Amino acid sequence: MRWRAAVMGCWVVIGGCSGSVGHAPADGGAGGRDAPGDAPALVDAARDGGADAAPPGDAPGLADAAPDGRADAAPDAAPADGPLEGGAATDASPDAPCVESWSCTAWTVAGGQATRTCTDGSGCGTTAQKPPVGPLALPALDLNYYKCRVQPILDRNCSMMACHGTDTGHLFRTYARGRWRNDEIVCQPNSCLGNNCAVTVNLQREGSGTIMCSGWTTHTATEWQKNFDSARLFRLAVPNTDEVELLARPTTGTAYPHLKFFAKDDASYTTLKSWLDGATLATCDPTPN
Repeated sequence: MRWRAAVMGCWVVIGGCSGSVGHAPADGGAGGRDAPGDAPALVDAARDGGADAAPPGDAPGLADAAPDGRADAAPDAAPADGPLEGGAATDASPDAPCVESWSCTAWTVAGGQATRTCTDGSGCGTTAQKPPVGPLALPALDLNYYKCRVQPILDRNCSMMACHGTDTGHLFRTYARGRWRNDEIVCQPNSCLGNNCAVTVNLQREGSGTIMCSGWTTHTATEWQKNFDSARLFRLAVPNTDEVELLARPTTGTAYPHLKFFAKDDASYTTLKSWLDGATLATCDPTPN
């Protein structure tokens, strides 16, 4: 089977394994020789310059020449900006709803009220899922219970200076002896140079990361209050105690992958939960803290 078409003044034979291409002479004679082998020979061009149609079922027909001399695109070709065959368009629908994605700073405390700033990373312009930002009253939890029952747990698990024993990089912070100390001026301990308050030092500069002198002194009143507030702030705006991050992170490993400090049936979990639920102690001696 062979057929021919006139495209841009050239005669092309399509069919078989190979073909010949030649210019058609002015008188409409043959435009070239048959190719060796099984390729069909060129035939005389029709005097009207038309092309014989390819029989049905054979190779796809060559498109008619366009007026500017270029071949028209095949009618079933996908547009240049359309999806790939069998695929779907990649552009997101302009009607797709914006999903809010909020992140919040740590709570700050002033006058017994807590406030924070929350930002929507998606920039939706809506606030349906925005977390509370305050001002909110601090949770009325017990300081004695915190000092004698909760602080020892946080000292063991959280107060390392590469963890929450720091003032930066974490929503939760805790001061501890021999680790990170508060930035305040204190009296030099009697066991070191100086006596009583004859000499004062900056506790954070002189006492952080050491068990010597200022580093091993008991918590100051300011440190106790800051530690207490930093821990109880997690209770704000969380109705379900088990979802408070002070409990959820150490038991699920969400803060540090594969690192869980205790399970829900451990004494540490029970103690922390009791405090968050309002447990109290009439008296407390936190020595040596």
